[in-house]
Amino acid sequence: MRRFPASLRGYLRFSTNESGAVATDWVVLTSAVVGVAISVTATVFEGVGGHGARTAATIESASPLADEQAPSAVSYFEIGIAKNPTHQRRAWRTARMAVQLDAPAGFDYNPEFDETRYVDTPTGLPIYVSQDGALLSIGGTVVAAAEYDRRNRTTFKRAFDDYWTATR
Repeated sequence: MRRFPASLRGYLRFSTNESGAVATDWVVLTSAVVGVAISVTATVFEGVGGHGARTAATIESASPLADEQAPSAVSYFEIGIAKNPTHQRRAWRTARMAVQLDAPAGFDYNPEFDETRYVDTPTGLPIYVSQDGALLSIGGTVVAAAEYDRRNRTTFKRAFDDYWTATR
């Protein structure tokens, strides 16, 4: 058997030992997985954050309530008339649906049109009714339906018809 010098024997043992190579492979693979995970997380986080901000901006710009001031019935009348400038009944229905779309949570403006809905005469704001009928919401202020002075209201239809006549 041939004898190699001591320095060469150590090198030969090192070059044939594969236990270090396996550890190196695992380190490389783990760092690649961590790098990919970090880049995917950053991409998803950026996309979700941007999408959330765009969604919030869209919702705020779509609602007339975005400026914290409740729109008057006249602003809804204008929406209805803009979409149906020559047909009074269609304009009124469109205005009513626009009011319904801005209903506060838990309140509505009767989208089935099977009940008369009202406008608060002093403020000109739509009067939303809670689903149980016990509360009213006028411009974001909630009052008990039993305490509201009914003389301070006019029907949405009458207010719309008066506005239609006045602007034609």
